[in-house]
Amino acid sequence: ADFSMIIFGAKLKLKEKTSGRLADMLSMLYLASSVIKQFHDDARPQEDWPLVQWSYEHLLFKCEDAMVELINNMPMRWTRVLLTSILLPSGRHRKQPSDRLGAQAAKILTTNNTARERLGMGIYWQQEPANLLAELEASFQLIIGCSALERKLSKAVKAGVLNNLTVLEQIDEAEKKGILNTVEVKQLR
Repeated sequence: ADFSMIIFGAKLKLKEKTSGRLADMLSMLYLASSVIKQFHDDARPQEDWPLVQWSYEHLLFKCEDAMVELINNMPMRWTRVLLTSILLPSGRHRKQPSDRLGAQAAKILTTNNTARERLGMGIYWQQEPANLLAELEASFQLIIGCSALERKLSKAVKAGVLNNLTVLEQIDEAEKKGILNTVEVKQLR
């Protein structure tokens, strides 16, 4: 930021992309420190570790990405060379989180567990028309409740008992063939 101020002076205000990249870097570092602080404040629960690791890796990658974009868009070649030699002397260091880590984090976020409950603490969950988060949570709970039924339907399709139609047609056919009862059909619909 100081180097950008030296190069651009008062014109930095007019360089929206440059100031935006500086703001992105600051935001990513702030969010990464917030993730670590929250993990510390929650007494470091091990079940949260994949979320912390994914967030930390993703945020630092985005920060480095903004830094590279900032360097690449400096107006003079010598400024790009100098900043690269100071900030990234051996090249980029950060990578996006692995797919394996992403799958672990997604599993935590898409199942009912204590980590998910901790993340939702302080959120207003009261069911009322204007509360979209409560509606989203209710939908999530309905989806979780249907996962076993969806597996049942999928097995029937793979076994060739049901035709590979649209999901609604599969549900109707499963009801006719006795694979699903009326309550299950209503729940899936």
